[in-house]
Amino acid sequence: MKQCAAVLRRSAQVVRLPASAFQPPNPAAYVHRRAAAQFRSDLFLLRLYPLHIDLNEKLVRMPRVLGPPWLPWPPNPETHDGRHMLLYKAAQAMLANEPDRLRILRTTVFVSKKNVHKLAVVRNRCRTRLIAALRDLVAQEAVIVADRYVYVFLAQARLYSAPISEIADTLRHALKHVSKVQNDVSIDS
Repeated sequence: MKQCAAVLRRSAQVVRLPASAFQPPNPAAYVHRRAAAQFRSDLFLLRLYPLHIDLNEKLVRMPRVLGPPWLPWPPNPETHDGRHMLLYKAAQAMLANEPDRLRILRTTVFVSKKNVHKLAVVRNRCRTRLIAALRDLVAQEAVIVADRYVYVFLAQARLYSAPISEIADTLRHALKHVSKVQNDVSIDS
């Protein structure tokens, strides 16, 4: 079983950002500016916004799990508990394998009452179906992911009743379109 898991290696990981990541005073991406690329379908609207801060910077400086901020960095056995040292070694191993690390697809899904439905149950199902299709797509295929961008999905009402296969096909097409547009922009500039 472990051999099969080693063979099926994912190229990216889906990480959901909360809506507060786009609010002042420290937004991860300025969504009030023009999107770097976008894709529109009858299921959702995908917009790509550049990150203007490094979300991993906090992990490199002082991860939350390694103890209080008044203890010295990097941790040493004289000032930190043994459990903190174990976590630090695991974090160091992760940072050492930077080229082999999974690429992170940072995403958020906005599901508004105006575009979908007034019932929260319907909005939550739309969000869940979109994220599930995206995770399946990323797990099965090598998806081109732009690490320095946030993928913002704006759900539409048809997402509620659309088959998962149609959602996955539309997502595949959207990610290819956005990556192609992003490659064209980076080549031109």
